[in-house]
Amino acid sequence: MRNIGQLHLLLDAGGVFFRQVPVDGFSRKKALFIGDLYKEMGYDAVAVAPKDLVAGLELLREVEKKGITLLSANLFMDGKRLFPAYKVFELNGLKVGVVGVTGRLPGYISRIDSSVEVRPAVEILPGVVKEIQREDIDILILLSSVNPGYEKDIVRQDYGIDLVISSGRRSTRANPARINGCSVVTVTPLGKSIGSAMVVTSTQNGKKVSVRSRNVSLNQTVPNSRKIEAMIDSFFRQTVQAR
Repeated sequence: MRNIGQLHLLLDAGGVFFRQVPVDGFSRKKALFIGDLYKEMGYDAVAVAPKDLVAGLELLREVEKKGITLLSANLFMDGKRLFPAYKVFELNGLKVGVVGVTGRLPGYISRIDSSVEVRPAVEILPGVVKEIQREDIDILILLSSVNPGYEKDIVRQDYGIDLVISSGRRSTRANPARINGCSVVTVTPLGKSIGSAMVVTSTQNGKKVSVRSRNVSLNQTVPNSRKIEAMIDSFFRQTVQAR
């Protein structure tokens, strides 16, 4: 989500660190490098998706050490939440609450660490939303990697969610989809595009939120950051030399 030139947040619904399994040494280095890139680009929060767990929790802890905020309200181990459920951002007097939820773990990930538990989001979200609402937020955003059908069930609950940013593989043609008064947006997977969503709020006659969004394909017409380009070139040069 980005409101260019005004107030903005950079958010990701997850599934960005790994392309495939099994994970080798290069994939681990690349995942940590993606954390460096996200830090440099100024991402405010990233939800933990199932694929992000394919190398185990230790790697995600290394990503956190880089200053990346990882969120998941429904990932647990030994009865304790593994990541913060949400974060509240204050943007020039506007309070925005961002909650992350993780989709069901495929079998191959469950075998990596069977102690990691994904609890049903519909059971976890009521308590999380109640807690976050105590901070008098103006907008509530959900970063989600759950199944699109299950995601619809979440949105149909009266949680007060204004915007869902989804890493699911639904079509991007209907962005934003409107479900129960909530806008649901998604982008293509694996960083092939980024989404720009402008959220407009009004407090007249009660809170009203409208969303206008678009997908931006990352091709040669999109200006590049010279610093990011230099970081990528350096990473791949060092990786090739190491091999």
